[in-house]
Amino acid sequence: MKKILGVIAAMAATTLMAQDLPILPTGLDFDFANKNFNEQEAVQLMAKRAKSARVILSGENHYYSKFNSLAEYRFLRMMHENAGVRNFVIELSPTRAYFMERYFTKEDSIAKLFLMATSSRNYMNLFDSIAHWNRGLPPSEQIKVHGLDVERFSDMSVLWLNDILKRRGTPPAELAAGVYLARIAANNVLTEGIENFLNDESDHSATSSFDTAAAVPINEIINSSDSARPQIHQRIFLPQIAPPVKRSDRENAEAWRDREFNSLFESIPESNDENDLDYLINWLKEYGAADGPFVDSCKLWRNWLGTDYAEYVKVYRQLKEWQQWEQLDNTAQQYTWREEHMYRNMVALLNNNPSEKYYGQFGRCHTSLVKQQQDCGWFEYNSLLTRLRTRYFQNDSSVMSIGIFYVKDKDSDGDICAENLSNNPVINAEVKALYEIVNHNILLFDMRASDSQLKELPKKFNFVLVHDQTEEDSEEPSDWNDYSIESFVNRYVSLTSSRMIIPQMMTAAMVQHFADNQYAVSNPRVFSYQLWQLGVHGSNMQLMMGAGFQSKGIFTGENGEKLQYASSSYVVDLLFHTNSSRNKWVIGLGGRAWNQLQRIKYTPPTLNILNPRPDGIKSIQNREWMPAAYLSVERRFANQFSLTFNVGYRKDLSTGKWYFQDSGLPYYNGKSIGGNMSSVFAELGLRINFIKDEE
Repeated sequence: MKKILGVIAAMAATTLMAQDLPILPTGLDFDFANKNFNEQEAVQLMAKRAKSARVILSGENHYYSKFNSLAEYRFLRMMHENAGVRNFVIELSPTRAYFMERYFTKEDSIAKLFLMATSSRNYMNLFDSIAHWNRGLPPSEQIKVHGLDVERFSDMSVLWLNDILKRRGTPPAELAAGVYLARIAANNVLTEGIENFLNDESDHSATSSFDTAAAVPINEIINSSDSARPQIHQRIFLPQIAPPVKRSDRENAEAWRDREFNSLFESIPESNDENDLDYLINWLKEYGAADGPFVDSCKLWRNWLGTDYAEYVKVYRQLKEWQQWEQLDNTAQQYTWREEHMYRNMVALLNNNPSEKYYGQFGRCHTSLVKQQQDCGWFEYNSLLTRLRTRYFQNDSSVMSIGIFYVKDKDSDGDICAENLSNNPVINAEVKALYEIVNHNILLFDMRASDSQLKELPKKFNFVLVHDQTEEDSEEPSDWNDYSIESFVNRYVSLTSSRMIIPQMMTAAMVQHFADNQYAVSNPRVFSYQLWQLGVHGSNMQLMMGAGFQSKGIFTGENGEKLQYASSSYVVDLLFHTNSSRNKWVIGLGGRAWNQLQRIKYTPPTLNILNPRPDGIKSIQNREWMPAAYLSVERRFANQFSLTFNVGYRKDLSTGKWYFQDSGLPYYNGKSIGGNMSSVFAELGLRINFIKDEE
């Protein structure tokens, strides 16, 4: 029986492999760097479809944070400028959305600091770019940010809670313990967050955009020594109540606590860890919450916080939500609750703002238009967008989904699955067929195109964006309003070895000079040199520096008399070329600063067998400065290797005169012997590209 089943499986697999690939929709170039971005055919097509939709979601693989953050920024601007979107929904909690909107609309240094302490550099670049763009819009055009998710990360809520409490200064004695705990927790979040941000190697240029903060000494935090940072944190987060606590100084902290709060700690729920967030939340549940058991304590909070009490209640509920999320960890209920929570929040926004439109970028599992089977490990699962399409709008035109795929995932099966599990091979074949026609670029595919034979992908997405620029560098620009994707995605270094084809280094005039002096130069036409260059590359330009060395015997007499020619060349090249991230063939125009040192060493004949090292060795030399311009052609192979060919013209600015190396006196009565080296030149080279890959 096992053998029969094996044969059947093999036949099925063979049949599947033998099937012709479906006719694919036309892939449209989607160039984030295009100065006329909104005029691209792909953008116009998406914008036309988005105008009729109220909720537009793009779906990412969270793994590719560099590309994703840029895509999110470009999509947000595109939907704002072309489809009337004024609302940005995020796969994060309302707490995070609150501080994002504060930062996006004004120079809010507290909000910026909180985002920096709770975000990677990639996403801080995203926030900086949105803020720079959004603040330049009229108030009526500025975006609003909405967090749909449950509170899955407590860090921002802890910072927000402390920000509220510190506005009121010294608390009543009955509340001092809770305030102390909140401020200790916030200090820990800030300390760890800033350290993680500073140690994030994804973009060392990101801190350059933080120098303008005014209200809070952010520069001091970033630039201060480790020993100074706790005091800075104290000034910002812990005035009047908390000591200058270092995490490593636990004994001093406990002594301070006992001294200042000993009389109050009888009312605190039992815990052996003052930094336990559950401990803080449980304390607030009993002594600080509107729904807590102690009415008098609640009145104290109301009276002390005054107009800030409503804000305090919001953040308290977010902390409770986080605690619930943690308690449901590793359960199916956790994610079912989360998806329904996001759906209800989205419905509330739609109901309260019936004329508004919304865009966001979520994980791809949340953006499927149909029920999920096996995607992300889920079965019979209705995503946020599925629930909106089937339960709220009950139509297909009010929602729009853009699935983002990455060519680097093409060898992984199970990346996405069909609604019917039996169709999984079909949808996997469709996705991989799209991968095959994308070559170092970004293509947009319309899943509803009339000429397409795709069957499964159109069920899930309206559009599919396939990205083949996943070389995620360590450096990114801090503001994407001024930089393009390729300026950071495709930055790399190279090593090139080139052989000069023409001209030969010895000119006809030089050969003739030695012939006139009875030195018949041997094989002058085969003399060339090898040039080695180290280059730094961007999408449309490269800077290279290099050197070439060669030495050759040009005459040897029977009695030991010799002429040895040597050349040293030093070059600096600046080349502007077509986009190297999307093409196998790269064409460019370059300029070169060329400095060449020539030397000729004369060894006289050996006259005495007892003296094999004759005296009278002389060396002459000259130096040429030769600026050059050239055309470059590069053929790339699998990104790592390239063949290069350069052809151009060099202009010799030297006199052609030679000098004795030891004395500096003119040779040949100061006459030129080398001739003018201005000429056409050509080089053939092999290049190794060292592209950093962080995935």
